[in-house]
Amino acid sequence: MKGFFRFITDVLIPVMDVYDDDPIRKTAVEYKNLIAIQQHRPSMRSIYSSLEQEWAEDQERMVAPAAMKHVLEVAQQACSEESAPPEKKAADKEAKEGEKPPEVEDPLAEFGEEGRLSFEQLEMMTQVFDEALATVTSKRPEPPETLGLYFWEFFEMVMHLARAPVGQEGLGEVHDIIPALVATMQTAVSLVEKGVIELPALYEDEEAEPEAPVA
Repeated sequence: MKGFFRFITDVLIPVMDVYDDDPIRKTAVEYKNLIAIQQHRPSMRSIYSSLEQEWAEDQERMVAPAAMKHVLEVAQQACSEESAPPEKKAADKEAKEGEKPPEVEDPLAEFGEEGRLSFEQLEMMTQVFDEALATVTSKRPEPPETLGLYFWEFFEMVMHLARAPVGQEGLGEVHDIIPALVATMQTAVSLVEKGVIELPALYEDEEAEPEAPVA
């Protein structure tokens, strides 16, 4: 394994610096980022499998970009101070007034736990999501909003999103953000499976589904 990483750092990265202008590939092979990717790739695959949906008749299951963006937006809203349900806000108000608040369970509170993305990180990711999607799917003939993401495209989206907060003070580097992004999406998947989060419909108009390719 050490020999593999030495090859990456001593041979591959210098070559890519000269001949490869893809920022995602360059980011992915940086030593600390590569370790984070290798450690969390099985979790990324599991998240992908949990979010994938039947895309069209006789086509394989893929992840809808709208579903990926939706869970990030839900997480962002959950991390916002204004996101608490009315019952919890009332309980917090009672606590401030010196009364013992009733126990109010917020199923989305897990998004705010340690090791997950912050509101600021999520905000930056949702802001760049559409642009990243257009970049990742630029060679696909379908419009971005009508296609499903293959796993390698899903992985590229993860890398684009992980790069978004970099450079902002206190928001971490890519190798810090990848584990937090994975943990946040694992939380989302768990809540989808529990019925707390509902994924958006694949198509607004059932009759407008993309046609399966002709053999």
